[in-house]
Amino acid sequence: VGGAWFAGDCAALSECYSAGSQYSAAPILPDPLVLPTVQHLRESWDDYQDAVEDDPEVGEDGFIFDFAPDELHKANISGATHEIEMVQYVADPVIHGVTGRSGITLVEYLRVSISWGGMPGWSFKPDQAPAALAALRVRPDF
Repeated sequence: VGGAWFAGDCAALSECYSAGSQYSAAPILPDPLVLPTVQHLRESWDDYQDAVEDDPEVGEDGFIFDFAPDELHKANISGATHEIEMVQYVADPVIHGVTGRSGITLVEYLRVSISWGGMPGWSFKPDQAPAALAALRVRPDF
């Protein structure tokens, strides 16, 4: 499975990453869907293994995968990441760091993302969502 990167410039959706922090006065951050590749996960795991080999204390908290940039980074504002703790073998892990969605799992995050045309942040202010987003919205069947 490849990755997905919906962050960036899209005038029809009022997305303009290259303009800088244009969302600082906006009522909502759209949080465009970003999914990492399996290769990114593999490289992160290899880096973690190397770090643990050099310093065993690094491994005390387990492997934390930087899953995607957070909604601030996606809006070209300094932020953090959405993270998944890879300490348990679960099919639907919790994604940490998603503003307004404490405890959301990967599958639920994908559902809300797809149902909002890849821009789940607009679910917090649906009446302010760009009109062009309506054509992209779909109710997922998973």
